[in-house]
Amino acid sequence: MDISSELIAKAQEQSLWSFGNQILYDMCQRAPLHTSEVEIAGKVLLIGRSYAAAIERGAGSPHSGDDFYLHEVVTKMKSVGAELDDRIRLFHEQPRITRPLLGPIVETHGFLTRVFNDISGKNKRSLASKYLHFHVPDIFYIYDSRAASGVSMLSTLDRGLKRSLSENVCDSTYVDFVAKAYPLHVRILEDYGIWLTPRQLDEMLLGCRRPGHTV
Repeated sequence: MDISSELIAKAQEQSLWSFGNQILYDMCQRAPLHTSEVEIAGKVLLIGRSYAAAIERGAGSPHSGDDFYLHEVVTKMKSVGAELDDRIRLFHEQPRITRPLLGPIVETHGFLTRVFNDISGKNKRSLASKYLHFHVPDIFYIYDSRAASGVSMLSTLDRGLKRSLSENVCDSTYVDFVAKAYPLHVRILEDYGIWLTPRQLDEMLLGCRRPGHTV
């Protein structure tokens, strides 16, 4: 499906949520590690609640409120903190998503999805993608049901890429998303000479679902 220059231009514009998103980016830049209890709690809470993906939503835990974050979230995140920080650190010097990076990307997302599942007993792939995105904004695609719907309107699944990525320990739904999003990302670069950031790509995926859009 062809993509209009208008849709791309709108994705590059400042959105209503740009200021709020920048606060979350700044938070993760100032506190990138997972060693401090207050920083872990703050990051998981603010990113999750800002994006309607709160880790406590639907969690089958005997704890609630502050106790849930103290006994479940912080305890688990600190226990995997060193590995999570090492995984995130691998992407810090990468200027943008490339095909060789897709394997480590889906593997890291799968790792954090499993951590969040251990905490909440629920699938939190959307929260995992957003949490990683705010830590490494140029590398991780933002996933949720709206973005998944949008990418299916604009791109088809690269089955060869999906097979390759599925060799990693990963979340299969996120792999399907990446195997559509990355080919779309590359096609926009080839057709328009523009490399959208993952945030801008997300804006485009949401924009194509709005009434009256022009693809």
